[in-house]
Amino acid sequence: MTKKFLCHKKQIEKKLKKATAAAFLLATVCAAGMPFTGENVKASPSSPVIVSKKATAPSSSTMTKAYKNFLKKKVSKKKYYSIVKIGEKNKPVLLIGTGGEDKDKKGSKHFTTCNLYYYKNGKVVKVGDFKDGARYLMLSHKNGQTYLENGGSDYGLFLCIKGGKLYRYEYYNNHKNDHWKQSIIKVDGKIVKTLGYLNAKQYGKYRDSYVYKKDSSIKFIQNKK
Repeated sequence: MTKKFLCHKKQIEKKLKKATAAAFLLATVCAAGMPFTGENVKASPSSPVIVSKKATAPSSSTMTKAYKNFLKKKVSKKKYYSIVKIGEKNKPVLLIGTGGEDKDKKGSKHFTTCNLYYYKNGKVVKVGDFKDGARYLMLSHKNGQTYLENGGSDYGLFLCIKGGKLYRYEYYNNHKNDHWKQSIIKVDGKIVKTLGYLNAKQYGKYRDSYVYKKDSSIKFIQNKK
């Protein structure tokens, strides 16, 4: 065989090898359920395709178990707590009562203030507190999200956790000749939006956008190690 023929033969064999490797890669990626982009995956017939997976959010049961373990190891048995679904997509959040302790006629324990703890990155961490209300802590609902609520005759405070951050909505009723406080929205303690001095009509519209279910007051139980 001539040198020209041998050279042509080698070129054909090289192209066949490349085509085989590409076909193998495409078939492997498709089997893994990923779109083939040619940019984020590199492989050869002898090396497997590694598909990265996003970390899954912890389940409600995992979070509740972590709270119970935290209560057992880190919290005094003299404290009272409640686990309520005010987290991301109504995931559970741990509340530990701090003030305004009282019992109702049925003997259930209630608080007007509390500290909030949330399960993030595999740990139970304090994300904030709620110490401004004059009533029993209670739950309200808006657009599918559950909120922790408190307030007084002329103000309403609503808290929830979104994306691991504590959102706090503060609404204040300002009378005609008494512009006493602006309504605001906070995220992790920082003001992200100012709603201004709400009049009675505006205040009522914001406050009444949250709805209650029967027996919304939060019942706290004593921690038992």
